[in-house]
Amino acid sequence: MPGGEGQILPIFIQTDDRTRIHRALAREDQEETPKYDELCRRFLADKEDFALEKIKEKPMIEIVENNSSLEETMEKVDLILRKKL
Repeated sequence: MPGGEGQILPIFIQTDDRTRIHRALAREDQEETPKYDELCRRFLADKEDFALEKIKEKPMIEIVENNSSLEETMEKVDLILRKKL
């Protein structure tokens, strides 16, 4: 039966602030008209909304550190999924 309880596994991909701001700046630099003020607003809002302390309060959320390569992060996610299946 599709959907329903037990059918979804939330995975929170955690990245340190330094890495997040560097990645965001790199993306914004590619825009024709970079909006750095909006980047800063979103960064600060996300920092509050997705604080690790808040995430850890939620039941059944798997947390993956993403401070390295995309491939390494995907391997970690793949391991979580394989354990749960």
